Amino acid sequence: MSDERSKIGDEEPTELTRVWDLVEEGDLVAARAAADAAIAADDSPEAHHALAYVLSLEGELDEALVHYDEAIAADEEFFEALLNAANLRLQLGDVHGAVHDASHALDIAEGADEVACALLALVDANDSVGRDDEVRALVAELPEGPFESPALALEVGAMKLDHGDREEAREHIVPAAAALVGDPEAQYLLGRLLEADGDRKGSTAAYLTARQLMDKAPRPSWAEPKERFTARVYEALESLPDGLMEHVEGALVLVEELPGIEIVSEGFDPYAPVLVDRIDLGKGETLVRVMVYQRNVEHGLVSLAATDPLLRAMLAEELDHYFG
Repeated sequence: MSDERSKIGDEEPTELTRVWDLVEEGDLVAARAAADAAIAADDSPEAHHALAYVLSLEGELDEALVHYDEAIAADEEFFEALLNAANLRLQLGDVHGAVHDASHALDIAEGADEVACALLALVDANDSVGRDDEVRALVAELPEGPFESPALALEVGAMKLDHGDREEAREHIVPAAAALVGDPEAQYLLGRLLEADGDRKGSTAAYLTARQLMDKAPRPSWAEPKERFTARVYEALESLPDGLMEHVEGALVLVEELPGIEIVSEGFDPYAPVLVDRIDLGKGETLVRVMVYQRNVEHGLVSLAATDPLLRAMLAEELDHYFG
């Protein structure tokens, strides 16, 4: 999501500035109360936008969208609200609405950073329904920068790398990784770039650094205990189609926070959410093993509400890939 503070000036109500401080601290209950107070004190588009953002983090996506729409209705050129509404509509399966909001954001975008953010939102929406030609055209339109935000430069570089433009990806990823030395995403993308270059030693070092940083990174404010997450994994497995279920009957199912250092050293993707393989039991017997990495699943989420469908999709994809 975009820089949520950019519409807040020095004269805004104290309640509104407190919302973002509390979000950063991970206190969503207090942040929601502050956002409600901000709306009561000043029924502004910025206050509705702040409440929408908190609601989306709490998983109340439909209600969050109502407040994003309130903010946009009051200020049709509220770039951050348009961008966040587009991302939220996409999560809710409204691709047409996501494209509409992202296109509107692109129309009013000012500067390379805003143009890039709007284009990335459009790429995500079109990619979700397999519009490959549109996606390639949008990726080609991404500005060269320079970008004010190294994190945004990293996103642009990742998109270029995903679409085979390694040289343009390098121009964004390498300086961004140098600026964001403590960011696991930056080190991970540097590893992907080095791997694409054929530098196995360099990529492995970057992947191991990324894993180390992920291990130290704070969990999302909505993250669940391992026991509850493990229950979700079993529920997701039980909801898979019969053609996949038959492969995991009697399987060993394990939940860990992250892939181990040993398998990352051997080239395994440190951001992979699921690993399916077989354990050799000897005498010609094997056992299917399903490893689920909780932090990596959480990395693909913006709220707890999206956990179950994402888990099902990740497990189905990996099982289908492994068993053909």
